[in-house]
Amino acid sequence: MGEWEFGLFWVVLAVPKRLRPYFLYNRALLGDLARVAVRTITAFIRTTVGEQGLSVGIVASIQTHGSPGQLAPAPPSAGDR
Repeated sequence: MGEWEFGLFWVVLAVPKRLRPYFLYNRALLGDLARVAVRTITAFIRTTVGEQGLSVGIVASIQTHGSPGQLAPAPPSAGDR
């Protein structure tokens, strides 16, 4: 295997407002949504790089507060010291 240059990137997926009640009353759907998102992003990265056996690391967090009209606080990053 050769050496790869890689970086970190941030992906934000949002649920349309009309679909949110389904997730509110069936919380297990959030887990299903996260798993589908992970599979989709992993497939995209592997296809883009051209390495189907590539290990992809993903940290997922489900935000259950705020709305598109409100600013949610940004998580701290390594540069915020």
